[in-house]
Amino acid sequence: MLILAYLNLPNLITLTGMLCGLSSMILSLHAYPGFALLALVCAGICDLLDGHVARSMSAHGKRSDAQSQFGQTLDSLVDVINFGMAPMVFIYALQPSPSVSFYLCAGFYVACAVLRLAYFTVHGLLEDSRGKYYSGLPVTYAALLLPVTMLPGLLSWPLSWLLWLLHVWPLLIGSLFISRLRFRKPGSARTVSAGA
Repeated sequence: MLILAYLNLPNLITLTGMLCGLSSMILSLHAYPGFALLALVCAGICDLLDGHVARSMSAHGKRSDAQSQFGQTLDSLVDVINFGMAPMVFIYALQPSPSVSFYLCAGFYVACAVLRLAYFTVHGLLEDSRGKYYSGLPVTYAALLLPVTMLPGLLSWPLSWLLWLLHVWPLLIGSLFISRLRFRKPGSARTVSAGA
């Protein structure tokens, strides 16, 4: 089967999200942090849309098993770019002179993101008596958490505080990726619970 035969609507949305993630990194490196964050949010929206469209097509028998597996693999690879690499490029670009400690924090974050995605590829959504949940923070949440935490720092925090945040953020979010915390899908009564 030709590769182009897999380019259905969900996968095109996924690739659009990848372009948003790439745009975020380029904008970061050219000192446009606000636009970079906006591009990252757009990548997160594409990640939500491609899953919704894919499930709808599968429910109506419009995607084969091979197309479904291809889409899931493509989505995970794009997530590495958008929610693993792009946030670290953003944080890198904010620092006047990145230190060795930052590179260690960034490496930890990206490794945790990749591990989280690999775990989800194998296990998917887990389930208990209260319904389905994610084990560890889904990497897509970086598209929301980065703007929410960084914008106040960029607008009002002293430089010393901001540099502290740029080191703590990768460590904290990376740790949540690989934690045993249970994150319920949106709409659940409680979003987070402790792992068993």
